[in-house]
Amino acid sequence: MQQRNAELADLARRTEDWASIGMDILGRSDVGLDELDELLRHQPSLSNLDTLSDLMAPPALRTKLTTLASQAHTLGATLARQRDDLKRCRQKLAYALTSEDTQTGEDDAEATIMPGSAGNGEADDNGSGITTDAAAAVEAAIRKQNPVLKELIDTERRYVEDLQRVWDVVSTDESPPAELAGDACELLANWPDLLAFHRDCLLPELLTADSEADVAECFQRHCDQLQVYQQYCLNKPAADSLLARLGRNHPFLQRCETRLHLSDEASGGSALLPLSAYLLKPVQRVQKYQLLLAEMQRSCPQQRAALGKAVESLLAALSVLNDSMALAEVEGLRRSVLSELG
Repeated sequence: MQQRNAELADLARRTEDWASIGMDILGRSDVGLDELDELLRHQPSLSNLDTLSDLMAPPALRTKLTTLASQAHTLGATLARQRDDLKRCRQKLAYALTSEDTQTGEDDAEATIMPGSAGNGEADDNGSGITTDAAAAVEAAIRKQNPVLKELIDTERRYVEDLQRVWDVVSTDESPPAELAGDACELLANWPDLLAFHRDCLLPELLTADSEADVAECFQRHCDQLQVYQQYCLNKPAADSLLARLGRNHPFLQRCETRLHLSDEASGGSALLPLSAYLLKPVQRVQKYQLLLAEMQRSCPQQRAALGKAVESLLAALSVLNDSMALAEVEGLRRSVLSELG
C-alpha cells in the first residue's frame, strides 16, 4: 500500500509538472505544432479515477488527484483545440498562397448578363416571376452562408466578448497588487480603446456585410485604425514581465483566472486559460484576420483583387506592429541589463 501511495504521489507530481508546461504554452505566441503534439503525447493518464474511492490512499491525496484529473482533462482539451486550430489555419494559408486562379473564364461568364434577364427590379422573361431585387436578396443570403465569412463574424463576436470580459474582471478586482498601482492599464495598456474599436466599429460593420466585397471594403476603410494596437504591442513585453514577477500562484491572478473561467462557462465555453493567454488574444486576433482574408480570397475568385488589397493593407499594419513589439522587447532587455549593472 505504501508503494502504491508513492506511485500516486509521483503521478500527481508529474501531472502538476505537465500542467505547468501546458499553461505556459497557452500564454505564448510562438508555439509550434511539434511542441503541442509532444506535450499532448505525454499527458499523464488519470482516466481510472473510479478506482480511487477503493484505494486506501490518504484522503488529501485522493482529493488532489481528483482535482488534478479534472484540470488536466480541461487543459488537454484546450491544448488539443489550439493544436487543431493551428493546423487548420496553416493549411488554409498554404492553400490560399499556392492555389491558382483557374476560374477566370468562369468569372467572365458570370459577369455576362444572360439573355432574358430583367433589370430595375422587373420580373425576368422565363416566367419564374423572380425579380432582380429578390434575386439579389437570395444571393446575399447565400453569401451569408460562406463558411469563412461566418467564421470571421462568429470569431469577431467572441473576441469582443473576451475583450469585455477581461476588462470587467481585471479592472474591478478589489485587491489589485501594488505593482498595478491601482491602474489596470499597467497590465492591459489601452485595452478600452481596443474594445471600443471592435465593439462599436468593426463588429457592427461585419454583421451587416453581405459579401466578401463588403468585408474587403470594411478592412480597407478601417485598416489605419488597427494602429490602435501599436500602444498595446509596445506595452506587451512590460505586461509579460509584470505577470512573471507576480508568479503563477499570486492571489490576484488566481482570482482573475477563476472569474474569467466561470464567465466563460456561463457563455458556453469551458476553456481553462491563464491570464497571459487572454493578454495574447489581441496579438493573435490581428494575425488571424490575415489568414481569414487570404482564405476568403481563395474561395471567392471574383473578389480576389479587392480582398488582395485588404490582405496587403493588413500585412503592412502587421509589419508596423511587429516592429513595435520588437523595439519594446529590446528596450525591456536594455532596462533589465542596466538594472542588473546597478
